[in-house]
Amino acid sequence: MSRPQFFLLAGPNGAGKSTYSSDFIPENVFFFNGDELYAELQRRYPNYDPEKLKGGVPSRLEKEIDAALSLKKDFAFESNFSTDMAALITKTFKDAGYQTNLIYFGLDNISLATSRVTDRVALGKHDVSPHDIKFNYDEGIVRVNEHFNLFDIIRFVDTTSLGVPIAVAFYLNDSANCQIMNNSIQWFNTYFSDNLKKCAKNRAEKLSQIKKQQIQINPPKKGRGLRR
Repeated sequence: MSRPQFFLLAGPNGAGKSTYSSDFIPENVFFFNGDELYAELQRRYPNYDPEKLKGGVPSRLEKEIDAALSLKKDFAFESNFSTDMAALITKTFKDAGYQTNLIYFGLDNISLATSRVTDRVALGKHDVSPHDIKFNYDEGIVRVNEHFNLFDIIRFVDTTSLGVPIAVAFYLNDSANCQIMNNSIQWFNTYFSDNLKKCAKNRAEKLSQIKKQQIQINPPKKGRGLRR
């Protein structure tokens, strides 16, 4: 029986986490989008304090997580990964037996993230302050690098150019298989490439040690050979 799936869609503001989510998670997976929920609350309660409306997002998220866990249903969650909350949620699902997937959508720089946010505000969508955009960009990189080992499968995707997202790299923790499909992506080479390779190397060494220990515990049986 296959394990239930947890997906964390991470990346800076304006990277297309919502836009491209359907390209990377199965159609039947419940996708919690906090930004869309907040926008919905603002439309429904235009005269209500925006900060208090934001408080409704975490409580709704907690309820959806509890519901998914109780039924062992697949779950997807969007985050900048700029705080520890995303790691804690991932660990909750991992401890419950889920296969954990990280899909990171990257942009070349903070200026592009800011420009994307400005463009979407012009279309009537939610705004993010320049300070928060920079914080989310920088801290998201830090926390992704800190938590590679939380995930069974990791994918890096470039959305610097509008249109079809570019597959950059993927990593499978079970086999320590690390594949880099595109060596020309600036943000990946600068912030993630070396650490991902190191993570894969360490994992491969650990798997090798486990295999050696298993052989020592259960050595192969010697054949009886032919009688003369």
